[in-house]
Amino acid sequence: MTCKVHPAVIFTILDHFSRRNEGQERVIGTLLGEENDGVIEIKNCFPVPHTELAEVHGEETQYMVGLNMDFHRTMYDLHRKVSTREVVVGWYATGGEITPYTQLIHQQYQNELARPIHLCVDTMLNAAQKMEVKAYTSVPVVLGNRTLNSRFVEVGYSMSHNDAHNNPEQIALDVLKGSSDQITGEGELTPKGDIEGLEASIGKTQELLTIVSEYIANVQDGKIEGNIEVGRVLADTMAAVPMMQPGVFEKTFHNGLQDLLMVSYLAHMTRTQLALAERIQAVL
Repeated sequence: MTCKVHPAVIFTILDHFSRRNEGQERVIGTLLGEENDGVIEIKNCFPVPHTELAEVHGEETQYMVGLNMDFHRTMYDLHRKVSTREVVVGWYATGGEITPYTQLIHQQYQNELARPIHLCVDTMLNAAQKMEVKAYTSVPVVLGNRTLNSRFVEVGYSMSHNDAHNNPEQIALDVLKGSSDQITGEGELTPKGDIEGLEASIGKTQELLTIVSEYIANVQDGKIEGNIEVGRVLADTMAAVPMMQPGVFEKTFHNGLQDLLMVSYLAHMTRTQLALAERIQAVL
């Protein structure tokens, strides 16, 4: 068994983790997709509220999980109204290890699926400054005619996306791979602000323009042979750029920058107001 994971699924999981409740160590959710010839393609997901509790009784520790399966079924029914082809194929969790709670949650999904996929997304960066993503399935441990337990076995997976140059998933992956966001000492990714992101985009555009200019100069000088397909792409790109005077462009750019700063300011103010309201509500 192998599986393909769409980048949007990873982004959704990371967004769910970033919005988790205070004090919550990890989040879980349901995976949606399709299965064709033994290959499971994970296309979508949604979060599922849950709680984890460990009680110590002497030398033994009892692990308990509260999983809101009613919420899971309601979300799945709503999703089916939009996409009838996607079905439940498993569940995800953040973190880099299989915990005692994993088996309990997996059993809940096994009540609905024969062999659900468990996607484990480690939100911390490893030594290579990458986030590890692993896919598991469970197989029974049998002794004679008796099933003793089950164990998790890692299965192969690959990132799947449309190869079209204007595909949103491909664009998101390119931005993520080319990101120069700072990394803190704890191994967490510190996202850029709006201005820093705009500056990075402008810098990237300048680099690409330099490469294109050098290519055109080499073709004109006869150093390399021109490519018809590249020429068509460049012509289409230039045709898509509106013709305007430098002064008009500068004015338009500054107006857009001011709008961006205003939206960023209002967003920060809204987040501050919501945080204050939550703390006041908690005190009351």
